[in-house]
Amino acid sequence: MKKLIVLLFLIYTHASAQEVIKLGVTRPTLESKQGQFLKVLYTEIFNKFGLKLKVIVRPPIRLAKEVESGSLDGELVRMSGYKKPYLTRVDEPHFKFSISTYSINKTNKTRSTDDLRNARISYRRGMKVVQNLIDIIPTPQRVRSFIDTKKALSLVVAKRYDYFVGVKFFTDEIIRNSEKQFKNKIFNTGILKADSAHMFLGTNFKHLTNKVSSELKKMKKNGHFNQLRKKSKHHSK
Repeated sequence: MKKLIVLLFLIYTHASAQEVIKLGVTRPTLESKQGQFLKVLYTEIFNKFGLKLKVIVRPPIRLAKEVESGSLDGELVRMSGYKKPYLTRVDEPHFKFSISTYSINKTNKTRSTDDLRNARISYRRGMKVVQNLIDIIPTPQRVRSFIDTKKALSLVVAKRYDYFVGVKFFTDEIIRNSEKQFKNKIFNTGILKADSAHMFLGTNFKHLTNKVSSELKKMKKNGHFNQLRKKSKHHSK
């Protein structure tokens, strides 16, 4: 009995002493199926390195400030071109994605930002990769960001804006989950850019970027990556 108590005590003290890595993310991203998958994926990966992952939800501006100050140890997901002197990118992406346009008119096809000239455009606030694209649109008639993606999409349906510009997997999920509001009312009308999404680690954990990258490659190669993805999708339904 004493041996069992000692063993349980050792297990408890080991778990409680486990170092924590805190990664920030915005609420809409974490609540998406992709966000839930990333939480499962990196919880397992960091556990292999003896670390406990804690995912912290923050609004976009506060998220950036806390990562810069070191209060957070990095960001769960950013796009490939994101650059900050205090962050190091994990080179192996967790997934690839595209930035697409959405309109009530299926024939309003877009292939580049030039096709959005003189258009009225809405997008979700805090999506820097989207904002960077919108910034190079020649002479847009009107551009506005919204905290709520559904609000931005609904204004396109109401013809107050011509296009919504957003990350495809994220926007498609919102449309699927709000069929009554958007089904057969708004459509993907083109891809403006293809990119990849990565984890970014701060100074205290930048030494792990290569290890995390290698682990991701290994999991993709042996099929465990897709197994976790299917499992997380099942539990998020």
